[in-house]
Amino acid sequence: MTHFHLSPELTRELYKAIGLKLHPSNDERLTKWLNERCLELTLPSPEAYVKWVLEPSHLPQEREALYQLLISRESYFLRDRGVVDVIREHILKETITRKMSERSLNIWSVGCSTGEEAYTLSILLEEAILDLSRWHVDILGSDIDQTALNQARQGTYRPWSFRGCPPEFVSRYFCQEDSQLKIMTNVKQRVRFEQLDIVGGTYPTEYKGMAHADIILCRNVFIYLDDAAIQTALKKITACLNEGGYLLCGPGELHLQAHPQLVPLIFPQALVYQKKSMVDRKPIAMPLPSPPIKTDTLKKNENTSPAKQSNKKIEPLASLDQAWVLANRGNIAAANAICRILIRQDHLDPHAHYLQAVLDFAQGLTAQARVALRRVLYLDPAFAVAYVMLSDVCTADQDTDCALKACKQGLRATSHQPEEQTVPYFKSVTYLELRQHLQERISSLSQ
Repeated sequence: MTHFHLSPELTRELYKAIGLKLHPSNDERLTKWLNERCLELTLPSPEAYVKWVLEPSHLPQEREALYQLLISRESYFLRDRGVVDVIREHILKETITRKMSERSLNIWSVGCSTGEEAYTLSILLEEAILDLSRWHVDILGSDIDQTALNQARQGTYRPWSFRGCPPEFVSRYFCQEDSQLKIMTNVKQRVRFEQLDIVGGTYPTEYKGMAHADIILCRNVFIYLDDAAIQTALKKITACLNEGGYLLCGPGELHLQAHPQLVPLIFPQALVYQKKSMVDRKPIAMPLPSPPIKTDTLKKNENTSPAKQSNKKIEPLASLDQAWVLANRGNIAAANAICRILIRQDHLDPHAHYLQAVLDFAQGLTAQARVALRRVLYLDPAFAVAYVMLSDVCTADQDTDCALKACKQGLRATSHQPEEQTVPYFKSVTYLELRQHLQERISSLSQ
């Protein structure tokens, strides 16, 4: 058997054709697959295969096969607990209130893989709406991988899909079936799965229910696509989103992309995009929990007389909270202005520098975000969420070494924190769960 190798030029051409971002770590897998594929198709060379792939009748099938080969299918229930909290406490609450009169919700999980995210959304709705039976709920999970979708439709999972999940979550929504856990019927019946190529597929379409979504999750999908493919998919996905609807992506996935119809809303745990209304209305305000209060600042305030306190133009803690709420509303300019004043007032406050990093990252200013995060960690080496965000920023910059280093430093910095203690800025994430998350990132980045 002839052993073919793809030249760098042909590799780039192939990746461009299928819309994937070039990644040298995939070369060995791709070469092995290419040799088997050329043999199956009786093609004489890699050049012949690339030419064959570019034919419109062949590209969809080959894109699915290559995506299966080159894209990670990592998924589990309640993945990224900080993001889950934002969905539960803010996105769902606001959307349910807004849709109360029509009692209808459409939610789309893009790149759903084996279905854990789509079913998680169904469970969150079960917890959020008491009279859910009176609502029309359509949760769509889509993926290019038909094999993964077939597994999702079965609704049975191994224990590994529940890592980090509370035991009561598993016992309430799943039942034992041999060595696996099967999702309860009432949760499963709200979810359906459809095959879709978000780059090459035709949508929005009423046929598959991809035209009027209130919430779209497209997390850790764009990280695999090149810039042209991201813009193609993002334009179509945004067209599927109702006015005022929400789009959640992975950290930094859109920081270099144009998204004129989307307003970024900044939460401590996640960056969310809200689709603008045709009438120029402001995004609906959803108050955030206050950042953790520093005990040394409290003591300083207690020792200050009311008269002296009243002379201050800006009270630091209240203004920091105000800046977070403005950022949550999508008013980044106003949040930035307050944040800069706070830093001038107290340049040793790590909380103000952290907010500045979040604001910078939301605007795609990754270099400035790195500087701000390093200041945070210099001022407070135990500032746990800053390590997670630094890893996000470095990943967005495709700086794997820096992202890996941030995760390892985060593990060391949090090693002495009590496991069941909640991480500041994250409502329900414990230090144990945070360390598990960092360890998983290390494993993923080390591949």
